[in-house]
Amino acid sequence: MVTQQRIADELKHEREQLTAYLRALPDGAWDKDSLCEGWTIHDVMAHAIGIASDVANRRLDGVGSPEQNQRQVDERKDRSPKELLDEWDDQGTLLEQGILELDDQFWNAPYSPGFNVGQALQRMVEDIWVHAHDVRLPLGDDPFGGPGLQSTLEVAAREWENRLPTHAPTVGSLDVQTGDFTASAPGAGDTAVKVTGDAVTLALVSTGRIPLDTAIADGKLSVEPKPDGLAAALNIYAP
Repeated sequence: MVTQQRIADELKHEREQLTAYLRALPDGAWDKDSLCEGWTIHDVMAHAIGIASDVANRRLDGVGSPEQNQRQVDERKDRSPKELLDEWDDQGTLLEQGILELDDQFWNAPYSPGFNVGQALQRMVEDIWVHAHDVRLPLGDDPFGGPGLQSTLEVAAREWENRLPTHAPTVGSLDVQTGDFTASAPGAGDTAVKVTGDAVTLALVSTGRIPLDTAIADGKLSVEPKPDGLAAALNIYAP
């Protein structure tokens, strides 16, 4: 269940875990390329910290758009890693406390078609979990799970139902079982598709960080059968 306490706790855990990792990096690491095309590690963190600050302070106009993402990066381009992480300690805490103060009526209010406010804020957990990999994988670290993994997969699963008819129209049902995570989504076709394997890999496939074919070839995921368009349907960041 997507509750205020759960999302605040997950945001805090992911923030503190990534902050500890970043504070221990050697000089120059922040200038290396991230997995986000055109962005350094410094840029990724400027965006992640900027969106936390914007939401915490109710600056919500255009939040999540490419233009606002780039603004967050540009506003912080001259800040040192320490200055950025100090800002995140402050603004991240403000965000987490603000989430705990939201009442149930607002938390469950519709935000967009098929999503309520709480589910929209859960997307911030997914964002931090994914950006942690955008930072850590290029530096040679292995993928990892953590509390943010569950929210990342839940966010992805809510998108699959909308994406399947457009990208993989032959799929009639999608059933997923990866570790402790299970989900199902209906499609518009007749083919029943089953996905099993590693939950972390599925999360990275679903956020466009690992190609589905690579995950299958590496033995991390099994897909039976694999209809045309399934990779695009699973990847919630694909067009």
